Amino acid sequence: MNYQLYELLFLFAVYGVLGWFGSICMLALSNGRYPSRKICKGPCSTACGTGAILILLAPSLAGNSLFGVFGIGVAVGLTVEVLSVVVINLLSGEKRIALRWYHPIVFGVCAVVLVFHLNPLLTAVIRWLPPWINLLLLLMFWIWYISALIDGISDFLNYRKKKKTITFSPDSE
Repeated sequence: MNYQLYELLFLFAVYGVLGWFGSICMLALSNGRYPSRKICKGPCSTACGTGAILILLAPSLAGNSLFGVFGIGVAVGLTVEVLSVVVINLLSGEKRIALRWYHPIVFGVCAVVLVFHLNPLLTAVIRWLPPWINLLLLLMFWIWYISALIDGISDFLNYRKKKKTITFSPDSE
């Protein structure tokens, strides 16, 4: 499927929010609490949005077969997972998150649902909306997203800076 730039930006926004919601639910069920371990402050997962766009641009490599799309989803999921772990751990200066063996498999399953079911419907809705609504929604999302991303990165860097300035003296015990 061929996409216009505005469609890819819109799809990133929708899949980033859906991915955030899904990952929060999965982590809350497995950990029993609401985790906050991402770079962007607010309800958007950069990793899920980016992964979804990569998956949508790659089905021609898979020949639109179920197993091919699943394989691409696993490969993209593994790549996004590794990059996320490296970036978040580097920004925070400590090991805040670790690789989970099942995340790429979840990405593969989500890729199949995305390519064969969800994306055709969502793309039709985006193309059906009047251009001025698309523009308004995109501007609102991307202004918010960029500010939330900058705020989240600065929080990580401030955390790292605070962690370095805290020193323990033997007399304080």
